[in-house]
Amino acid sequence: MKLKNYGKYFQHNMRLFTTIFILICVAVTSFYLYNSIHYQLDMIKKDYGNDAERISLELDNKLTRISNVMNDISNLTWVKKLTTSSDVFLQEFTALKRLECQEALSQYLSIDSSVMDIAIYIKDRELVVSQKGWFSKPEYRSYLMTGRCDIEPDRIYETAEHRNTIESFVTMDYNINSKKNIVMIKNLVEVSSPTASLIIILNKELFNQSISKLGSENIGLEVLNLSEEPLFYTSQDIPQEYEIRLASKVLPAYYRITYPDPSSRFNQYGFLNFTFLAILFSMLLLAVLVSFLLSLYNIRPLQQLMTKINGFVGDTPYPPSKKTEFELIEDSFASLYAQKQDLQDRIAENYNLTRKYALMLILFGDTNFAEWVQHFDMLDILFTEDQKYSVWILSQKQEAPVEINFSAMLSELHPQLVCTEEIEISSSQTILIIGQDASNPLQDYDQTAEWIKSLALQRYNALLEIQIGNTCGPGIMGISQSYHSLAKGTEQTETEPPYREVGNEIVQYINEHYCDPDMSLKDLSARWNLSVPTISRLCKETIGVNFLDYLTTLRLERAKKLLQETSYSIAEIAQMVGYASEYSFRRAFQRNENCRVQNWHRGNHHE
Repeated sequence: MKLKNYGKYFQHNMRLFTTIFILICVAVTSFYLYNSIHYQLDMIKKDYGNDAERISLELDNKLTRISNVMNDISNLTWVKKLTTSSDVFLQEFTALKRLECQEALSQYLSIDSSVMDIAIYIKDRELVVSQKGWFSKPEYRSYLMTGRCDIEPDRIYETAEHRNTIESFVTMDYNINSKKNIVMIKNLVEVSSPTASLIIILNKELFNQSISKLGSENIGLEVLNLSEEPLFYTSQDIPQEYEIRLASKVLPAYYRITYPDPSSRFNQYGFLNFTFLAILFSMLLLAVLVSFLLSLYNIRPLQQLMTKINGFVGDTPYPPSKKTEFELIEDSFASLYAQKQDLQDRIAENYNLTRKYALMLILFGDTNFAEWVQHFDMLDILFTEDQKYSVWILSQKQEAPVEINFSAMLSELHPQLVCTEEIEISSSQTILIIGQDASNPLQDYDQTAEWIKSLALQRYNALLEIQIGNTCGPGIMGISQSYHSLAKGTEQTETEPPYREVGNEIVQYINEHYCDPDMSLKDLSARWNLSVPTISRLCKETIGVNFLDYLTTLRLERAKKLLQETSYSIAEIAQMVGYASEYSFRRAFQRNENCRVQNWHRGNHHE
């Protein structure tokens, strides 16, 4: 399995899922190890606790047996008599009686293997009664030294707080000649004060051995009184890592039992056995497999989408080598969008060509255009049969034609005229189909055409020639007839000879009557019995500019002279120079002089 055979999105998901599952495996493994380690440590501590309980119980039992023996000895009749008075001692304790006392003490040596000697120390007589004999204090010391029982009887003492009570026993360590023993003392007390003490000497080494057998570890043991003072300890090298304290049930003391650190018994590699490693490896392998399946399942809808997109786009099949699936989808959608735009452009181009072809059929009056009529609605060609239309041909005469929106210019100059269609025949020639206003059937198209020429020259520096076809009839047939009449008139004009003299006459008439409000190409056409286009052409050939520009120049020059030399109002001057309204005069003046009439008047008027 090679990830490079799949897309980057699949690889990303594979790595993501694998990381998540591996982290889960690590978390589960860590949790398992943590719980296992703590469980094992708890079990070790539990074993330590059970062991300490057993040791404490055995110690209590051992000390209870010794305490019971001491109580039994202290209750013997001869012991009580021995501690009563000197007279009783002299009368009854003969040599035979003393042997009996020694034998009685020797019988109690079997209570524990660590017991070395049992003796009674009589304080006022400085006498020690032992199972080995009756000794004075110095003699018993010598016996102890010879018998390798390292104890100094002089150190046997009583404390003030124990004087009036029967103490169960007190443990003390003695270290003489590097040998250690345990001395257990019980004060034998009468009503007034202690007169004697019962002494049991234990071999510390044997006592330690018996205690060590109780535990399962290399333990340390201390017996502490209530003041935390040590009464007994097994050795100087007591392990301090883990400590358990238990109260003695027979003594006013504590047992402090110490063990090695539980972690020293814990085998940190015990869990890393073959089974554990096999399970861990299986979990990791399963995590990778599940990650692969999830990634494959997650990528399937994307693969299906990619297949469909590639089917539409026609690109190279999935998967890509260097791009992610989403990047390829973006490229595919960009390609689809580009194809859509190209298709829309082609549709628009075909639509425009088809529409232009249909309009040309209408203009030329083709006999086959009838079958196109049913498609005119789809082409947004709407000509009603109750309205008449006029056809205009606008031609640019400069070498580099410019793009001009004639429909906008027409609506700006003459809002009542509706430009139904604007057909661009070439870069220099455009045909306008204009609907005639039913309320004003006799509109002055010539004046509007002159305005369009002037505005095109001013805004675009374009020289226009406008040919206007008369409205011949309503609807589509009227448009065709209008265009044919226009074309016929154009042909006639082209075949006419030059009328230079007629042109001069027309210009002279304009110079003499330019202040006439009715001055127009139509009026001139009627006077000389020529078509409007012919009159317009003759004027331009004679004076070099079109009729409207020439007429406007004459009127404005006359108006400026009147503004300078007379005190007539602007409205009066506008009427005097041939404008039908003050508004038309102001507009023409500002368009040609690039300033307002009143501003020019203030700067040029002579008082």
